[in-house]
Amino acid sequence: MKITYAELIRAPRAAIQALVADVEQHPRWLSSCSQAAWTSESRGVGAAFRQTTNGEAREGVVTIAEEGRAGFEIRSSQGQAQFGFDFDLEAVAADVTRLTFTMTIDLAAGGGAPAGCVAFFFKLMGNRFEESARRQLSESFASLKRLAEAG
Repeated sequence: MKITYAELIRAPRAAIQALVADVEQHPRWLSSCSQAAWTSESRGVGAAFRQTTNGEAREGVVTIAEEGRAGFEIRSSQGQAQFGFDFDLEAVAADVTRLTFTMTIDLAAGGGAPAGCVAFFFKLMGNRFEESARRQLSESFASLKRLAEAG
């Protein structure tokens, strides 16, 4: 499953990246996130974190995109399911940035059929999950936009 969301934000790319690349900033704008902390000393490529979203703790790894690309990726897993969160930041004017966010969910990334309650949830919920995720993304990115534009 893949969900994409785009938003124009009247703020410099660096200001937006500071809010989204640092997982400790996520509770400020990500409506589903109540806690987030780095669990590794490093930041950037390969940095590890723990985040509580929708009441569930998740471990993840941050992958900063290759040099020259304005963006980064966050990968996390829950059982066999893999979650990918890709942020692309494009400066479209001096202080205007287009944020394109793509969430990818791979239920069988660990090989075989998706297991347990995750598979049951997606089978049961189908389009309802996607509608809920889009609503949550809209709320979260409205908060991010307010924070970034307030400077």
